[in-house]
Amino acid sequence: MVDQASESAQGTAGPLGQSAPIPGDALIIVPVRNAVLFPEQVMPITVGRPKSIAAAQQAMREQRPVGILMQREQNVADPVPIDMHRFGTVANVVRFLTAPDGTHHLVCQGEQRFQVEEFLSGWPFLVARVVRIPEPAARSPEIEARFLNLQRQAIEAVDASLIYLPPYSPDLNPIEQFFSKLKSILRKAAARSIAALWEVISSCLKVFSPRECGDDLAQDGIDDVFDITLVKVRVLRSNTLNEL
Repeated sequence: MVDQASESAQGTAGPLGQSAPIPGDALIIVPVRNAVLFPEQVMPITVGRPKSIAAAQQAMREQRPVGILMQREQNVADPVPIDMHRFGTVANVVRFLTAPDGTHHLVCQGEQRFQVEEFLSGWPFLVARVVRIPEPAARSPEIEARFLNLQRQAIEAVDASLIYLPPYSPDLNPIEQFFSKLKSILRKAAARSIAALWEVISSCLKVFSPRECGDDLAQDGIDDVFDITLVKVRVLRSNTLNEL
């Protein structure tokens, strides 16, 4: 349960240097208005309020994680404990940046979710004792199904679609066959200079047919590109043979 006495704490103690050490089971809280940080997600957060700047600077000094916690109402300029939600994300501060215009930014990486047990007073920023929530070891089929459904809805929302590639098979993939043949030619030639290497590559134009060069495009159904590729390969082969 959240300590009701601590709910009214403003966290406006004396100068930062005179504050007591922060307990090991407590987090420096950085309030955010309209952002949610998830575990493993990397996100920049702009900090402009004096308390948030002091919180970020203290976390950097002590090399400790912060608690990213969303406030209940976006229009509250100076949130106190009662204005905050109770579930947030523990985050490691990757960078603390000050832009040329004087704005401060935190680059945070989410680590783990937490629940606030109580807010503590005695610091010029919000501090809370928290309980970390273990992350599930693996996705359940239900979570996986929900994730795929959300993914589908997000794709449909922007009028996009997914194109699934066929199963990988080196024996059937013309790209693998092409490069296998090319690597064999290069190894056999054993060119030891740039000029010699270019000569070997030029000679490959007489070895590979236009069909081999365009099979990978045709397999993907890109007929127009495939036709253009055939024309270009034929022209290139013709010019090279004339030069030879």
